[in-house]
Amino acid sequence: MKKDTFLNNEVSIHENIVDVFGNTIRLTSERLHHIYTFYPEMQHQLRTIKASLQSPDAIFHSKSDKNVTL
Repeated sequence: MKKDTFLNNEVSIHENIVDVFGNTIRLTSERLHHIYTFYPEMQHQLRTIKASLQSPDAIFHSKSDKNVTL
């Protein structure tokens, strides 16, 4: 587990994931805890989360903001 500084707060980084667009997604332990707490069916699904970011089934472009993909 890596440590990173973001907005002058120390954040525990669980994983860095490169998405389909080449962006680095910092998955913190806090966010992973949030996912597992509010979506308990996702527990033990880190591999699926990574795969969804790296190779999604579908990508949609926002109708209201051309800079946003969903």
